Amino acid sequence: MATNDQIVGSFNETVVRIAQDINLRAAPGGLTGQFLTKASGTDYDFVWATGGGGGGGGGDVYGPATNTADYLPQWNGANSKTLKNGRAIGVASATDIPDRAAADTRYQPVGSYAPLASPAFTGTPAAPTATAGTSTTQLATTAFVTTALALKANLASPTFTGTVGGITAAMVGLGNVTNTSDANKPVSTAQQTALDLKANILDTYNLQTGTTYTLQASDAGKIVDLANASAITVTIPNSLAVGFNCIIAQSGAGQVTVAAGSGATLTAWPSGAVKTAGQWAKADVSVRTNAGGTAAAAVMGGGVV
Repeated sequence: MATNDQIVGSFNETVVRIAQDINLRAAPGGLTGQFLTKASGTDYDFVWATGGGGGGGGGDVYGPATNTADYLPQWNGANSKTLKNGRAIGVASATDIPDRAAADTRYQPVGSYAPLASPAFTGTPAAPTATAGTSTTQLATTAFVTTALALKANLASPTFTGTVGGITAAMVGLGNVTNTSDANKPVSTAQQTALDLKANILDTYNLQTGTTYTLQASDAGKIVDLANASAITVTIPNSLAVGFNCIIAQSGAGQVTVAAGSGATLTAWPSGAVKTAGQWAKADVSVRTNAGGTAAAAVMGGGVV
């Protein structure tokens, strides 16, 4: 049976061997405040490290032995100083943000945001509406554009208000409106249409200064003005068409006598009164019938004797 001294000696020898075994398998050395930590997955592979350990306090923070590029790290536990690999950037979820509810719109997943360069929005994006008249590079909302357009007149049939300025006569086709020449003053389409129905006064007046004149078909509707100091004879040809009408006017001292040409007839009222009554007198001549176009039957009346 072993004595007490033998038992104590055997225990001490065992402790020494254990200590020696630890020293052989652990990293030698170390400084005050350091602790042993696993350097790899190999048994007994320890290294001295400095830090506050897992229970709080100051010191370095330790991450996993390996990491994944562009991943967001997370704490490995509520009170740990060790980090673990989190989620990839762009796919973070509400669970990656501790103590924040998933419904909190201030902490949305990264992938729900549009990029700064060429963003593509969905839904109905809203922006502040600038004050009317703003001319900057800020965004123009539909409300801003609608207000701006409301101040413009339509290109087709515009309706202006107030005092319109900056418009010249030439802009509205009235470049000659201030000219003194009446011939160059423009008229409206309606006025021109009405004028086109009128005869030119120069085309309705035929001045003759000789002592004889034979009526022409072109004298229809005209005043044939006869001006001569001597007596004048006007002949009605047999070819004048039915409906021909003109006025014989004596503007000179010479009295005018109207006579029927070959094949034509003339009836006057009063009967036989085929001469103008004097200077400035007027007589009306018209053709009632013309058988075969060579027997004009004319009538005459007015200022005749």
